Amino acid sequence: MKKILTLTVILFASVVATSAQTDTSLYKRLGGQEGIMAIIDEAIANMASDRRINMKLARADIRVLKNNMDSVVCTKAGGNCQLPTISKKIKLTESEWKAGIEDVTKALNKFGVGPREKSELLELIDILKKDYFEEQ
Repeated sequence: MKKILTLTVILFASVVATSAQTDTSLYKRLGGQEGIMAIIDEAIANMASDRRINMKLARADIRVLKNNMDSVVCTKAGGNCQLPTISKKIKLTESEWKAGIEDVTKALNKFGVGPREKSELLELIDILKKDYFEEQ
């Protein structure tokens, strides 16, 4: 009886730990606001040095772009952030979009973001494409 009780407690603890791990928001798994800001800053720096897309950034207010990207990712990843009102979509060609995604991926790799979080964030960014970007 004592063995069964011990085994039950261990199984219950395992289920609770697994459930807690899967219920953690992407926001928290990315390191909260600080982690998201670091990723966005690095991604923008990568884009600024990427000849395939940097001309689009040359016409943008980088501070506003960073703040908007931080807020959008924070909110959509499960953080308690203010979603910005963006009145004008950024015009990108499909190849510029892909270059930007590669630059974001480089930033994620630099910070050692795990495969699950990387996949979720890239899916989230892809979903946001229609809301914030338009094909040129």
